[in-house]
Amino acid sequence: MPLTQKDLQVLDRLFDREDIEAINTDIFEILLILWPDPCWEDDPFEVYNNDIFDFLSDFL
Repeated sequence: MPLTQKDLQVLDRLFDREDIEAINTDIFEILLILWPDPCWEDDPFEVYNNDIFDFLSDFL
């Protein structure tokens, strides 16, 4: 469903604030705090198994 002209006007007023940069910085800092720690039991390279690169064998 596309946005109407009224929707665009409301969004424009919502984000047309002098302190929008401070709000952006606050949100960014909170998101960094909420960044999950890695699960050390999982192998991060497990997704890179040999099956993914099998298509290259035709070209090598």
